[in-house]
Amino acid sequence: MNSIEFQKNLVFWSIFKKVEKIYNETDTTNMKTKKGFTQNSEIISKNLIKIILDECKLDYSEAGSQQSKDFRIKIGNDITLYLEIKKTDTNRIFFNDTMPDKNIYYIILFTGNKKNKKTCIGVNGFEFIKNDLWVYEYQKKIDELKREYQDTTKFPRHNMFVYPRPTYSSDITFLLQKQSVKEVKAKINKQRTYKPRKNSLQ
Repeated sequence: MNSIEFQKNLVFWSIFKKVEKIYNETDTTNMKTKKGFTQNSEIISKNLIKIILDECKLDYSEAGSQQSKDFRIKIGNDITLYLEIKKTDTNRIFFNDTMPDKNIYYIILFTGNKKNKKTCIGVNGFEFIKNDLWVYEYQKKIDELKREYQDTTKFPRHNMFVYPRPTYSSDITFLLQKQSVKEVKAKINKQRTYKPRKNSLQ
């Protein structure tokens, strides 16, 4: 890990710990998607992150509507931490047309379901694709297709326009399993360090 990655990791995990604490203490019922309307729950999720970023006095900007990288956080000279917030009620998250990679960090706000309780997960984007590197070839072909059909001499425009757009998504079961193991270990360690009070009558 080089110095730039080290700085990004340091800031990201500092933000994540604060988000995790607040998220675990918050009633997330109103964050669940209702009747297919995702916008309200997404606004609530992003507002939670904004509160943390403001408290940390970080210099950041937000992405515009339908743009990738929800937050761009300046952490030094020419160093920007790209942060995406993903709220989900299921074991799947969507990245739309932005392929996750090592330059993007994610905070996943999982609201819980019958199998898994609610939890907050921090992860670097490369974790999603490291076992599915074929996505690079897929993205390459999509880019080639875009360029090909932008050639108006080959495909003259009359009425129709096209624009190939990929949709990336990931099953997060592997992250939920890791989180579950992490919580069990933390609980065991807490029990090991617990020292019962001595009875004053003894």
